[in-house]
Amino acid sequence: MATAAVDGTVAVWDAASGESLLNLPGYREEVFFPAYSPDSEQLVATNREGGITVWNVESGSELLALDRGDFPVVSAAFSPDGSQLATAGWGGEANIWDVASGER
Repeated sequence: MATAAVDGTVAVWDAASGESLLNLPGYREEVFFPAYSPDSEQLVATNREGGITVWNVESGSELLALDRGDFPVVSAAFSPDGSQLATAGWGGEANIWDVASGER
């Protein structure tokens, strides 16, 4: 299970025991709705500053960092095969990103 908080914290928890497994490098602002990739190996979170970050859940390493700084990005979801990422923000903009390259 993953959680995000208004202080910029993103954390991964063991749902059965409640044990904290990983605290991911966060943001300075509120983080929105973390989402797992279909294989549960990656986690994406977005934030009020327009940031989009993908981490490896096992290691905690950052795999992709995108900055849409012009508006808060409030939602993200992986495609069924995990190769693409859809994001949407308060500004009404939606984007599809290639996870490997970060290209739109």
